[in-house]
Amino acid sequence: MGNDYEYSEDNLPEKKYRREKRAKYTDKELVEAYKKHGSFRKAANALGLSFESVRRRVNRHKIDPAVKAGMDAVNTDIEPSVLWAKTHKDGTTTYSALLNPKSKSTAQILEAIEQRFEHLKPIKAIKPDAVANSDLMTVYPIFDAHIGMRAWGEEVGEDYDSDIAVRYITKGITECVEGSPASDTAIIINGGDMMHADDNNNQTPKSKHALDVDSRHFKTIDTVISLSAALIEIAAKKHRKVIYRALRGNHDEHSHIALTMALYQRYRNSDNIVIEKAPSDFFVHRFGKVMVAAHHGDKGSATNLVLQAADKWPEMWGQTRHRYYYIGHKHHKEFKDIGGMSCEMLRAATKPDSYSDSHSFTGKSQLRAITYHREKGECARKIVNY
Repeated sequence: MGNDYEYSEDNLPEKKYRREKRAKYTDKELVEAYKKHGSFRKAANALGLSFESVRRRVNRHKIDPAVKAGMDAVNTDIEPSVLWAKTHKDGTTTYSALLNPKSKSTAQILEAIEQRFEHLKPIKAIKPDAVANSDLMTVYPIFDAHIGMRAWGEEVGEDYDSDIAVRYITKGITECVEGSPASDTAIIINGGDMMHADDNNNQTPKSKHALDVDSRHFKTIDTVISLSAALIEIAAKKHRKVIYRALRGNHDEHSHIALTMALYQRYRNSDNIVIEKAPSDFFVHRFGKVMVAAHHGDKGSATNLVLQAADKWPEMWGQTRHRYYYIGHKHHKEFKDIGGMSCEMLRAATKPDSYSDSHSFTGKSQLRAITYHREKGECARKIVNY
């Protein structure tokens, strides 16, 4: 047609524009922009570049130059676990690399996932319907929901899957909210094992115990994020302030991080909803003379957890009179007063699966709301069995 322009995706105007813009910035300039703006996405928006190109080039700039040369030689953006360099007689160098990504700390994983969710639009503030009592605080501890687990009723007595779990938990927490006092502050503690599996391998991360699942892990995470947001907003219609914290479980060691970051970005502009994003396995909160702590319960006995609490938070311990520690993991109820603190193992939010049934674990499914007076300690409790 008399036109020597050759169509390709790379010749689209926006692609050419990005190439031209990218050429104007050195890696050092991108690093300075990242430091100035505080995130890859904000730096990318300020410079008119793509998020991925800024992230990749800034991360590569941090790598040792010798390692970077090897990465260029083998044409990869992944920092290798092991890199071999062989210098030949003619002076040339060839490289071989083991491209398994290096293991990252929980803090690094938190940062990486947070950056992926930065573009999400935050929700508008939710105002409570009732007048809240500032002398009261209500805790909604949800332990061991195991969403994504499949149980066959013919085998264990009752069917269970993600859809059933969502119905049970939504109904149960709604009843707990409706049945508890209109306290000023609500704390929703996801006590771990909210998700049955941590990835598509369908095994527990440490012991590699085989798991019965009802769906792909991507869908499970999506389901749990939606459910958690719904529970937060149910509570926010009653309580002036809602605090949410997801703890690590032995089934969802890494998935709970994605959940935390998604919820944090959803509510980042909210004045009355706080999503705690902390890498610690422990939760602790002080309300007047009340101290509330939580841990999944898989890495220490009740006695050791209480002793550690006194040592880990000595100022809070000394400022409080009523102290409560909540754990899960074993799916049944136990209660102990240990050296100035009440430690309660809570029943699971899930139904039994094949493993639980075959090992004669008979704990009942339960949700609860526990209300505290800032001076007098626990003063009300709403229990929902299902």
